[in-house]
Amino acid sequence: MWLAKALVVWLATSAAVFVGAWLGSRFLPPARGAPEDGALVRFDGRHYREIVSTGYSYDASQRSTVAYFPAYPTAAWVLQRATRLEVDMALLVTSNAFLAGATVGLASYARSRIATGDGQEPEGRAVVGDRDFREATVTWTLLAFGLWPMGFFFRTAHSESTFLFFAILSLYGIRRNWPRVLVALLAGVTTATRPVGIALCLPFMAWLWQSEKRWCDRLAALAVFGTLACWGLAAYMAFQQIAFGDALAFAKTQTHWTRLPPAFLAQKTLSLLSWEPLWATYDPGNPAFYWKDTEPPWPILNCRFLNPVYFGLAIGLVGLGAWRGWLDRYETLLSAGLLIIPYVTKGYDNAMLSHGRFAAVVFPAYLVAGQLLQRLPRALAWTLLGTSGFFLAAYAALFAAGYPFF
Repeated sequence: MWLAKALVVWLATSAAVFVGAWLGSRFLPPARGAPEDGALVRFDGRHYREIVSTGYSYDASQRSTVAYFPAYPTAAWVLQRATRLEVDMALLVTSNAFLAGATVGLASYARSRIATGDGQEPEGRAVVGDRDFREATVTWTLLAFGLWPMGFFFRTAHSESTFLFFAILSLYGIRRNWPRVLVALLAGVTTATRPVGIALCLPFMAWLWQSEKRWCDRLAALAVFGTLACWGLAAYMAFQQIAFGDALAFAKTQTHWTRLPPAFLAQKTLSLLSWEPLWATYDPGNPAFYWKDTEPPWPILNCRFLNPVYFGLAIGLVGLGAWRGWLDRYETLLSAGLLIIPYVTKGYDNAMLSHGRFAAVVFPAYLVAGQLLQRLPRALAWTLLGTSGFFLAAYAALFAAGYPFF
């Protein structure tokens, strides 16, 4: 029953994205200078297309494809070679297949966290054993995940859905006490999918530490399995060293993706500590003001205006979940890593550009959203989900028309 429910949510919410993308590609005026790309293979998707078609490239003087980690394009390459699909179709099939797996994985994970009552006991609305309340909470969790506005990226030629699949599976393995080697290998795949995959090391190491009693055993487990959990990143660095003579090429090329000019470390640190990247987005006198060189001009449909809002919502949901006991230590640690890493590394330089997308992979936040939706009056809960679904489809339409709004 729960498997069918997860697949129905995946299909129905994905249909909203595909319909929105079709409408955007057919009826919206194309953005200025937008290349003739497939509706859902734009922006980063063009770089993934290049990787699958011709392999990686690196030029220290300009943007290079080494910025994009290999797990997702490798999976698309394998699919393309095995099925002879066009590269664009292989990328989209890969993204959506991983999203289907992530949706099923989240359903299973949510049931293990919520349906057992582990840290999820509602106050005043149910008692232990209230199966209907918990199963309904799982459903709300899936709907919050499927209709989250920035989740339209999960259906495009981007790596978010691949990352989500392995992140959910890794944390599920920790929760189920799977063999350490297996969990380490799964966590390692996330480090080969996106740079923030290193955040999986936080809950993984906490799990290793808790599972041992003696200090020497703890340190040995951290040294062996903690290192193994980074195998994906290590392999990618080794490839870059062999192919381009620079193991850190993926990090160095990021300097060509910044919106603001370079700043001294002290200035950047002070800005981050004062949360300047969030409020500077709305300050017309600040270089990070969202309106600069952006389309479309309407704030309500421009994620450069809403990125701090989406990022702040994720922080709020995780904070609430940790405070109320709806999230355990592993989920909180993972969420903290997934939010802190992009904020510290990209928040200032990119003026919060794409931070709504970065926050969308913080899947424990959807567990908290499901709890909140279950407690709200049904009319309000469905209104929130309907509004979220509208933005999901609208963003897909703008993306398909080539607007760089995120």
